[in-house]
Amino acid sequence: MTRSTPRTDPATRTSVTRSGALAVAAVLVLTACTGEGDGDTPTDGAAPVTLGLTYVPDIQFAPFYVAEANGYYDEAGLDVELRHHGANEGLFTAVEQGQEDVVVASGDEVLAQRAGGGDLAQIATLYGRSPVALLVPEDSDVTGPADLAGLRIGVAGEFGSTWLGLLEILDAGGLTTDDAVVTSIGFTQTTALLSGEVDAVMGYVNGDAVRLAAAGSPSGRSSRPLS
Repeated sequence: MTRSTPRTDPATRTSVTRSGALAVAAVLVLTACTGEGDGDTPTDGAAPVTLGLTYVPDIQFAPFYVAEANGYYDEAGLDVELRHHGANEGLFTAVEQGQEDVVVASGDEVLAQRAGGGDLAQIATLYGRSPVALLVPEDSDVTGPADLAGLRIGVAGEFGSTWLGLLEILDAGGLTTDDAVVTSIGFTQTTALLSGEVDAVMGYVNGDAVRLAAAGSPSGRSSRPLS
């Protein structure tokens, strides 16, 4: 998670389900300590927090939905609004403009934002291992990064964690994007792979791989899960 303030505390490692709610609580404390936020507190005493989820409603955000359904935010004294960006909104636009208090994003995207002059700070770690992965059908001949030479690889676009993940995977196989047919397919990983439009897709093991399995495909093995 990130917020648009200078770093004031070390990252807090969190896990699954209830830990997702506790991560938001940690973010609120840090925001309050810096004297930020809009200062509008509901009469019931719950502190308002707008949490940005960078995509449409999706299984990858399950811990936050579970926390809301089980009342963990209320227990922590928070009035949490889960705000989905959709496919076309900028990753950090809302948090930079003060429309969100925190946003769920990847560390590499934060580094890129700061390299461009931004002031976002990573304040909580949600994954011990990156969920970004290369996904191929179970009957694919791909067993490692070097096998990607000449294959059609679908990516959402040349941005974000999945793009950086692809570059890392190709590099591990001694390849570059010139050695494969890399195609921007938007957020259509499931359809593109099941229809045979591409031979592999970059996606998330806790989202795209789940949808592929639910669609009746044994897809979901990754050539090299990122850690």
